[in-house]
Amino acid sequence: MAANRGVLMEWIKRLLNRLEQPEQLSSQSRTLVQEIWEAHRDWKVAELKLNEAVEPDQIDYAIYVTEATEKRYNMLLREAKVQQLDMSEYSYQLPASRKNKIDM
Repeated sequence: MAANRGVLMEWIKRLLNRLEQPEQLSSQSRTLVQEIWEAHRDWKVAELKLNEAVEPDQIDYAIYVTEATEKRYNMLLREAKVQQLDMSEYSYQLPASRKNKIDM
């Protein structure tokens, strides 16, 4: 019975620690959501530039940038998964100055 009590007390301590830090976690989550949206946008822009590349050097560079931006986007998605971040909680909108006509 004492072991169960210790487990219960540890669980309560962890729960209370989470409740004491919601603003910090929320701020970190918002930052991650913003980075994910921006990484997605950057990846789509890179794909567009790849489609428009003509010269061999332009094509090589566009491939490099496309792969790098895709990897960054996937890395951020994995981080969101590790944090169990529910993207639907955030209705993040890019500022008008940062939007472009790429479908996000």
